[in-house]
Formats: sequence, structure tokens, C-alpha cells
Amino acid sequence: MDTIIQHVEQNLAIYAIAVALGAPLLYLFRKQTVPVIYHSIEYAIYCGLFHFFFGGLLRVGSWFRSETSFRNMDGSLAKEFKPFTTPLNWHFWEKELYQPQAVFYVEAVAALLILYVVVFIRPTHYKRNIYRGRVEVPKKVNKISPDDAGYTSRMRTDAHRARLQKMRNNATR
Repeated sequence: MDTIIQHVEQNLAIYAIAVALGAPLLYLFRKQTVPVIYHSIEYAIYCGLFHFFFGGLLRVGSWFRSETSFRNMDGSLAKEFKPFTTPLNWHFWEKELYQPQAVFYVEAVAALLILYVVVFIRPTHYKRNIYRGRVEVPKKVNKISPDDAGYTSRMRTDAHRARLQKMRNNATR
């Protein structure tokens, strides 16, 4: 984190110009940029939660393996056993910090699946709530026609069926 703060302090003028030029563009194109920013933040939160949950799960599994008789028949753990770990810090992209190396690829696949879910399965739609004044709702007209559902319903009386049959005969002429 100190390197990020140091970099920002060294390049403060460049960041100030970028903010001055970028803020109006973000405002002008907010219908397109707000969902992208929202999805990016949401994606980062989901990936962070998965990373820490998965790291904790690996640590509990390693502890269980070292404290129980699982593959530990003679009372001492095998020499080649190294506890499974993930880096629980900001350097999650360094493959050397993962033990075993396959854990890095498991997290990479999980990050791609989370990206798919955030972007394609559950996209964000923003609806504009604009008051457009009073909108008249058209009145419902109860039309009885042969096309209505329930023409052959048993709940209808014989007189009602006869009236519908008469309407159907008149419509075909």
C-alpha cells in the first residue's frame, strides 16, 4: 500500500489532470460509465470475498490434515507436506505465494466464473423514473367472443354457451 501512496504522491499532477479531464466525460456518458464502474466494484468485492474465504478454507484443511491421523499413521507428518496457503494480502497475483501452485489457477477460474455471473447472468439495468403527468388507463371492455378462454368451460351455463355459439356463427358469415 505504501508503494501506491508513494506513486500517487510522485505523479500528483498527472492524476489531477486525468481527474479534471475524466470527470466531465464520466458525467456526459454516465448512462454507459456508471454500470461499468458499478460492475467493476461489485466484481472486486466478490473476488475479494472468494479469495479470503478460499484461503481460510485451505488453512482449515491444512490444519486438519496436520492435526489428525489423516495420512499421518506413524505420528509424524510426512516430510514433503507443506500447508496449503494463499496470500492473504494485496499481492494475490504472485504465483509463488500460493502453495501448491494449482491453487492460483483455481482462483483464476473462479474469478472468470464470477466475471461471467456479474456481467452476463445478472446485468444491471437502470430505469429512469420520469413523471410524465397523468396517464389515462383505457377502460376494460368485457367482450364475450368465441376466442375467449373458457369457451368450453363447464362453469358456463347452457344459455351462455348458446349465446357464444350464436356469436361464433355470426362471426363466420
